[in-house]
Amino acid sequence: MLRGPLHDRGPDGLCRECGEPFPCPTGIAIYEAVKRALEHPRPPPESTLRSADARGPMTILLVDHDRELLELLAYGLRRAGLESLQAHDGATALRLFGEHQPSLVTLAMNLGDSYGLDVLKKLRQHSRVPVIMLTAWDREEDKVRALEAGADDYITKPYSHRDLIARIRAQLRRSGWVRMDASP
Repeated sequence: MLRGPLHDRGPDGLCRECGEPFPCPTGIAIYEAVKRALEHPRPPPESTLRSADARGPMTILLVDHDRELLELLAYGLRRAGLESLQAHDGATALRLFGEHQPSLVTLAMNLGDSYGLDVLKKLRQHSRVPVIMLTAWDREEDKVRALEAGADDYITKPYSHRDLIARIRAQLRRSGWVRMDASP
């Protein structure tokens, strides 16, 4: 299932996500953390997210050029009781967003063929859906630019899946999409 670091090697021998020599330390750290999590899975949480009204099922749109990372994120969301859609580029992300109207979007800065902030700006022209940036770009100016462009949160890689799920739940609660129930 897992073959190696989760960041892609570019034609210049550098990681496409963070620009470091491949395999990059961030990709290796993510790979090792996910591998440990898959080898020792935790039971699903006792409380689950429920739709606060009749808007239908909550779906998270995951947008990143790294297909393996998206699969791992989708697995973690399923274990947390959330459905997901996956997009590997900006055009697909915008198409899926229009077709499915997800409850929340996670968005990388580097999408290979496009820039995450451009996708974010297009989403913000039509929607106030919560957007969490998930990226290896950790400079303060990148964080500020994303938050000022309309992102609701900004998480740098590597990150913990528990932290990500908690932040997704918090954003969904704040947006009025969910309530917390004590039973699944």
